[in-house]
Amino acid sequence: MRRPLVALAALTGLTAALQPLQHTSRRSAVADEHAHRRTTLRAVDDDIVLEHDYKRSSTDPGSFSDDVIDEIDELIALRSDAKKNKNYKQADALRDELTGCYDVYVDDALREWRAGAPPEPEQVPIPVYDGPTSGGFGVIDDEAEWERRRIPRGRKALNAQREAYFALDGEITQVWARAKDRDFFVGRVKGGEAAFAMQFELIDWSAKELHLPLGASRKVAYLIAKDTERADVAAWEATPNREAQPSSLKAPSDAVDADLSVRTADKVGFLAAKSPLPPTTLGNLVKRWRTRGQSASDLTPEMRPTGSAAGNTGRAKR
Repeated sequence: MRRPLVALAALTGLTAALQPLQHTSRRSAVADEHAHRRTTLRAVDDDIVLEHDYKRSSTDPGSFSDDVIDEIDELIALRSDAKKNKNYKQADALRDELTGCYDVYVDDALREWRAGAPPEPEQVPIPVYDGPTSGGFGVIDDEAEWERRRIPRGRKALNAQREAYFALDGEITQVWARAKDRDFFVGRVKGGEAAFAMQFELIDWSAKELHLPLGASRKVAYLIAKDTERADVAAWEATPNREAQPSSLKAPSDAVDADLSVRTADKVGFLAAKSPLPPTTLGNLVKRWRTRGQSASDLTPEMRPTGSAAGNTGRAKR
């Protein structure tokens, strides 16, 4: 087992010994190439002067003989001339020659050359911001962010929050409204403690559209309670369209005032007890088409459109 190790050590030592010779050989070849270049340039122009404005680095000057420094200066001058004539391919080749044969690096910004590779630039840690952001523009105002995330009123928001309600898991909370000593069941929310506050505009709009007494009241209080099954509530929810809620319905005894100050929920949903939208249905439109040209006094109750679709029954023109 020792013979391979001895052979490997001998081979490693031989390689290390040959490296200076290889380096010297490359330098010798480069020197011959320089002489050939000088001869060629002189043949073209006897007055040609190879010069450059690069200084030798004071911090990393390296240990070179005068002859080697002349060779380095000549290469740098040739590279400067190539760059001046926009021969960038030759300039890059000369740069690689300086690096490979002399371990010299040229800094065009500082206009100097140095021995050895330049030090790696210091890696400045990028600060990590873990606070709220908006659109990638850093810190935002909490109040502005709340206004942006708050759910508005209207049909579009009502449909979106209904879908969100069924997509969310978690605890269900009932929402009740109270006005003039009467309680009105408004619907259910999901999304944690801030679900009511984030959707307040939509809930308030739905409540006043669904329950006409709330729309006529100057002061409406909102209550929330844990969702429980109630036969009386279920019976009213099963009635068609926007039938008025019985006055006998009362909020649960454990209902508490809804808090509008909680602003922490991200995803919330709202399911109205009944749709607050007018019943403008296809059936009503069909009724209007079938009864066109007839007087309203001639229509039976079953033939008359309901809700906002009632409008003009299409009385015959005189």
